[in-house]
Amino acid sequence: MDSKTFLDELLKTGREYAEKGQSIVKEQLNVDDKNDKRDATLDGMKKGAIAAGALALILGTKSGRQLSGAALKLGSLAALGGIAWKAWQNTQANKSAEAVEGSKAIGHIPIDKLEGEAANERAMILIKAMIAVAKSDGKMDDDEKDIINREIKRLGLDAKLEDVMQAGSVTPLSAKSVAKMANSEEVAAEIYLVSIMVADHENIQESGYINQLAEALDLSEDLVTELNTYRH
Repeated sequence: MDSKTFLDELLKTGREYAEKGQSIVKEQLNVDDKNDKRDATLDGMKKGAIAAGALALILGTKSGRQLSGAALKLGSLAALGGIAWKAWQNTQANKSAEAVEGSKAIGHIPIDKLEGEAANERAMILIKAMIAVAKSDGKMDDDEKDIINREIKRLGLDAKLEDVMQAGSVTPLSAKSVAKMANSEEVAAEIYLVSIMVADHENIQESGYINQLAEALDLSEDLVTELNTYRH
């Protein structure tokens, strides 16, 4: 599964959990703590189930956290790309028509319109952003790190995705590091959207991280306000 397909599955899974009001916890994945049963479950996973397992690992399995309302709206790459693009356009009223139409450069193309390596590279950026905010509270002991590394390997992801999941979960990126991956305001909008989707806004650390991210991405106040309308 390439990173674009993986991200699309993550978004779809997030929407399904949000629709059902379910918490993202290991028990709901029926992943048994006993190695033999857990192995059998994970080995038999298909794309959607792999995404569910990965999302649980990204968000953490110790507490019954729920996704924000944004997950209902960002349930696919098409939704993510379209919403980010629309929000950006809505804040361009005082700019020239040429600027609003945007450049033909890859950074100005919504993720759902990208193909091939460009699409996978953008998806990887957004996956890294999702992991960074979910792990920004820094609460992880050695046992949890071992569990995450072990279960990531059992998901059967390709090498790049596995490396990103492991590195991001154990040593989360800072808001500034995530922001540096944005090469346009449109990409920055996509990063911010996926981040508010997975953030626990009741958690002081994660809420603070979102504020730091908006500042590091250098998003205009109007654009942040526009994007935040999709949070609930």
